[in-house]
Amino acid sequence: MRVMVLGGLLLLLARACLAQVSLVRVWPEKIWVKPGQPISGTVTVKNAGAETVELTVEACLVHDLDTVRGMQRQALRVAAKSEGTAAFRWSPRDAGLYGHALRARVLHGNRVVAEGENYFAVARCYWDVALLKTFPYFTADKGPSEIAEVRHNNYNGFEFFFWAPDDFADMTPEAEYWRSGQGRYKNTRTNLKAAIDLGHANGLALITYGKCVGYGPAILEYFRKRPENAGGFGEQLSFMHGAWELTRWHTNDAFSPNLRFYPNLSDPRVLAHGMNEILESTRMFGWDGVRFDGHFTAKTDAETAEIDRRLKTLLRKEFPDYTFGYNYAGTGQSGLKTLLERQPLETKALLNGGGLVMNEYIVSAGAGPAHPLHRWDVFAGLLVQDVDIARRYGGYYCAVNHEGRSPYRSIFIMAAGAHPYYGSEFRPFVHRYNQYFWDRALTRVARPDALVQAPDTLRWQSWTYLRPVDRRRQQ
Repeated sequence: MRVMVLGGLLLLLARACLAQVSLVRVWPEKIWVKPGQPISGTVTVKNAGAETVELTVEACLVHDLDTVRGMQRQALRVAAKSEGTAAFRWSPRDAGLYGHALRARVLHGNRVVAEGENYFAVARCYWDVALLKTFPYFTADKGPSEIAEVRHNNYNGFEFFFWAPDDFADMTPEAEYWRSGQGRYKNTRTNLKAAIDLGHANGLALITYGKCVGYGPAILEYFRKRPENAGGFGEQLSFMHGAWELTRWHTNDAFSPNLRFYPNLSDPRVLAHGMNEILESTRMFGWDGVRFDGHFTAKTDAETAEIDRRLKTLLRKEFPDYTFGYNYAGTGQSGLKTLLERQPLETKALLNGGGLVMNEYIVSAGAGPAHPLHRWDVFAGLLVQDVDIARRYGGYYCAVNHEGRSPYRSIFIMAAGAHPYYGSEFRPFVHRYNQYFWDRALTRVARPDALVQAPDTLRWQSWTYLRPVDRRRQQ
């Protein structure tokens, strides 16, 4: 009897010790990985008990729904009141494309005492898997915690908007400190470079904001040196007066001007300057792409298309995977369909080669019945139409969205195969299973009701797809 009691007490003591073992973090080194790159990650375990524990850590990659690859095991000895970390590395052959989980289990003997997972994605083009957040300002001292928080929220990229001294004339600042031309944000080279370097170390895509117009003192200095660079030179100049505003530019922190100035894009020299600023800025800071809030245009459809082809050729000669995005998807209920009719060459050129078009207008669809997209059937129908057009011409489609307005917005955006730009509910789910939303091999089923029977009150037909798994199977 005494032996049984002693054995029971020892068992309870062992269980109490193991109950104090917890999983601190499962952490893929990079949240976005390109095909061919090795995959690595860490599993950190905490032992809050009073005794050292001998553990085994299992880790594997999980692709698609439940395909397990690259199972590995490591012994881990964790001292009392401390943490221990096991590091793992996988061959690129262990991963597929799109969403993955790095899954981990912690065992004591044969008993699982903790388990968890975290997500990453594999894609050549960032737009394939983009879950992007804006990031106007960054401080080097808080950088690691800010990046960790971004990754915890399942964002895998940043768009740096309003960062440059001027978004057209000066994207290559030599000074350590400046205020951005648009928005007048404070910036430093040290902080900006630290953000980009730390972002890349974590596998985040860093996208620069771009524009065909300028703001603030930098572009005015560009015009002062060569007045013919200003839009409308020799006719009616296309810029606002700003003497009063400029006197307060560097002295009043509360001042927020909105001085817009148009360069003369009909002049090949001026156009070349804007293109070269993007190229040189990418060399200087390491951008992965540019997203235009107003791209370079000309007087004719054909000329605008040619400008975009030249820009893509210029950047991709040196940076083959460079991405391009455009605030272009139009307004109202017609979307890309009308743009394709009015300016077919420009529309196709922007989408060609993996260009992404943004619908910013859609973000205000819930403002009231006056908005042409206020009805869910119209809202959802436009997304389905525009995503199909974008994919037909080799591009991607995103809808500006802010988390918390309505989960239905996020559902319709992602069910259509669009990317939520800036925010969305369900990011962890979409990050893990993004192949079922964004795989370029997805095809919409033309007659879904011939495959599935469902009540007429359900909306589902427009979001039924087939996806090839291999040569013999499809989902």
